[in-house]
Amino acid sequence: GRLGKAIELDETLAEPHYYQGIIHQRWQQYEQALTSYGNARQNDPDNPGYTLAEAEMLAQLNRVGQAIAVLEVKALYFDQNAGIRAMLGHLHRRNGDPAQATTWFKQASMLAPEDHKLSEELARSYMATEQYTQAASTLRLLLYTDYGSGRGDLRRMLAESLQRNGQTRDARNTYQQLTRDDPASTEDWFKLGQLNYKLEDYGAALQSANRLINLAPDDHRGYLLAGMTWSKRDRVDRALSLFDRAADLAPRDTTPLILRGIALQKTDRPAAAADAYRRALQVNPQDVRAQRLLSSVTEELH
Repeated sequence: GRLGKAIELDETLAEPHYYQGIIHQRWQQYEQALTSYGNARQNDPDNPGYTLAEAEMLAQLNRVGQAIAVLEVKALYFDQNAGIRAMLGHLHRRNGDPAQATTWFKQASMLAPEDHKLSEELARSYMATEQYTQAASTLRLLLYTDYGSGRGDLRRMLAESLQRNGQTRDARNTYQQLTRDDPASTEDWFKLGQLNYKLEDYGAALQSANRLINLAPDDHRGYLLAGMTWSKRDRVDRALSLFDRAADLAPRDTTPLILRGIALQKTDRPAAAADAYRRALQVNPQDVRAQRLLSSVTEELH
C-alpha cells in the first residue's frame, strides 16, 4: 500500500515504519509489528514513542526480559520521560520483581505528578513491597483528587495499609467512612467489627456484627464476631449459641468450635470444652491451636 511505497522511496523515514507497525498490531501480526517499530526506532532514536511501541510488542510476544533491556538503555537517555518508566514498572511487576517496579513507578510519578493513574500504580507497588507508610501517604493524596475521591477500592487499600502499619484507630476510622459510603458492604462491616474488637470497643464491635448478620444471615463471620463480643462481656451462654450458629454455617472452619471450647473452659466446663476441641480436630486434624487447647484441657480433667 501507500506506506510500503513511502518506505520504498525513503526507508530512512521513521513515520511510515511506525504506522505500518500500528497496522500489523491491529491485525495481531506481532512479529511484523515488532520489526516495523524497531525500524522506526532505529531511524528516529530521539522519539520515545517508537521505543515504547517496540517494547510493547516484545512484551506482547512474552519477551519481557528483552523489553526491559530495550527500555532500560533508553531510560537514561530520555531522562524526563514518565511513559518509559511507567512501562518498566509494569514489566518488572509482570516479571515478579515488585521492588524494581516500585523504583520505576516512583520515578514516573515524580516526572508526571498530575498522572493519578501512575500514583495508583505506585501505591499498589508500595503495598506489594510492604512499604505501608508510603502507600498510605500516596493513597491519602489520591483520595483528595477527582480521580480517587469516590473510589472505595482505594480507601480499602488505605485502610489495609494503616492496619498493617499498626495504626489501628486510623484504620478503624477509614472503615467507618467506608460503611457510611456503602452501608451494604459486608466485608467492610466485618473489618470494622474486627478493629472495634481489637480496640476493645465491644459495644461498637457488637453493632458491626449485628449489621453483618442483618445484611448476610448466612455469613458465619457475623455470628463469630457477636459471640466473641458477648464472651468478653461474660454472657457465655449467649456467646455459645452464636458460636454454634457459626459452626453450622461454616462446617469446614475450626474457629467457631475452638471459640466454643475457650468459652466453655472459661466457665469451668472442661469436659464440654474438650468435646468442642475434638470436634474441631475432626474438621481439621492438623489444627495446632485445637491440639494445644485439647491437651491443656485434658490435663485439667485428669
